[in-house]
Amino acid sequence: KIIKKTIITNENKKINSDLIFLCIGKIPNTDFMLKNFSEYLDEKRYIKTDEYLRLINHNNIFAGGDIISINKNKLAQNAKEHAKIIINNIINSEENKKLKEYRPKEKIKVISLGTKNGIITYKNFSMNGFIPSLIKRYIEWREIRSLK
Repeated sequence: KIIKKTIITNENKKINSDLIFLCIGKIPNTDFMLKNFSEYLDEKRYIKTDEYLRLINHNNIFAGGDIISINKNKLAQNAKEHAKIIINNIINSEENKKLKEYRPKEKIKVISLGTKNGIITYKNFSMNGFIPSLIKRYIEWREIRSLK
C-alpha cells in the first residue's frame, strides 16, 4: 500500500511523497531496566551514567553505547571507546585505582548511502559523494580487520 503524503521542511518547503521513512528519534532498548531500575532512566529512556560510565549511584554497574544518556552522538566509534573505558574502570575498580573519566569529543561522522555514495561531516565541514563512500568502506575494512 502506497500512502501519498505531503511533508513540510524547516524552511516551509512542501514535498509530495509516495513513501516516507522516518530515520530519526531512536528509542533505546532499555526495557530490561523498567522493572528494577526505571529510576535510572531519563525521560527518553536512556540510562543515566556518571562521568565514569557507571550507573548513577552504583559503583559496580557500568553502561555504554547507544543506551546511555551522556553522549548525543550514537556512533559505533563512541561505543567502542565506552567499552575500552568500562574495561579499564572495572579493572581499576577491582584494584582500588583511580577510574578514567569519559569525556565526549566531536567525532567525524561517515555515513554510507550505498556503494557509491556517502556523507562525511566534522564540525562545520561536510562532503557527500563517492569519496565519503570510499572512506566509509575503508573504515569498515579496518574495523573488521582489527577484530581478527
